[in-house]
Amino acid sequence: MKKILCIDIGNTNTKLALFATGGEMSFIGAIKTDSEATWENCAGDIIDLFRLFGVGKDAVGAVVISSVVPRFLEKVRTASKFIFNTEPLLAEDPEKRVGADIYCIAEFVRRHYELPAAVFSLGTATTVIAVNERKELIGGMIIPGVISSLSALARDTATLPQIAIKPTEMMLSITTHEAINNGIIYGTAAMLDGLAAMMTERYSIKTLMLGGGLAGLFKQYTDKKFIVDEHLVLKGAYEIYEREKE
Repeated sequence: MKKILCIDIGNTNTKLALFATGGEMSFIGAIKTDSEATWENCAGDIIDLFRLFGVGKDAVGAVVISSVVPRFLEKVRTASKFIFNTEPLLAEDPEKRVGADIYCIAEFVRRHYELPAAVFSLGTATTVIAVNERKELIGGMIIPGVISSLSALARDTATLPQIAIKPTEMMLSITTHEAINNGIIYGTAAMLDGLAAMMTERYSIKTLMLGGGLAGLFKQYTDKKFIVDEHLVLKGAYEIYEREKE
């Protein structure tokens, strides 16, 4: 039976996941989001990823794309049509009120979790959304994320370096690298806990979730009981495909 390829185009990486009927994920991988690449470059990266996982292109029956990078979207869309010989479905808000990532996350959460729910997605930016008990998207926030904050710190200061974030047991440090690392980790964790507490009080939140590629790292530093799922956008894109098919 043909499977569904869901593509999540983020600011830094583009994730691809292959879903069987019922939502079971066969594989997940990533290529670099590069708006300067040609569609042929993009097609080559996708083909290489399928080869890496030992999956033939004939396994794909439909393609769904969520994107927050318009310039790269058209390249991925063209590459997908060329490789899989099918017109991709764009998973996006018909009214263009919210980004495609938020639209996909809300779709998945409203179908699978107790509501009201709040989701914190940690990526280049940190996005926060809430869905009420009527399955309506209440709204959200967009906050400078871990990756963008680290880049800005290195770019806008004379002596602070760019670092790769890693787990730590220390809160305070006398070395610059560790001080930046610890500040990002504990500062972000405190923000997550603080916003979660405020939103729970104001919107009677019953489910708290962490999404995005950094969710697993930050879960251990928070006091709140967050459910971690790094692939909410991809899973939401699959749900949108199933909804449209119905």
